[in-house]
Amino acid sequence: GTLIVVPSNLHEQWLTEISKFVWSGKPLRGALQRGWSPKGCPWKIFAMTNVTPLTRVTAGELAEADIVLCSYRLLFSPIYQDRRQEFGESPSLADLTRVMQR
Repeated sequence: GTLIVVPSNLHEQWLTEISKFVWSGKPLRGALQRGWSPKGCPWKIFAMTNVTPLTRVTAGELAEADIVLCSYRLLFSPIYQDRRQEFGESPSLADLTRVMQR
């Protein structure tokens, strides 16, 4: 997948641009369900403007996304820092499957 990190003021614009090319211009903003693109959207998109959707997603789900869109501000939140440590706690690739199933 592709990770897109943007300034908060451009998040909506990026979501609009993604919808133009991925979903024939249908608006994704109002259709997101817990951060995920709705059924019928050909790509699996996870977009978050705050940390709430991040608390409900596993590393495995994020790994399956075609596009993950978030703001820079999210990277400095305590919840993101906690989840980052959780996702990165396995030192070897052998443990990757276990981590991704969380």
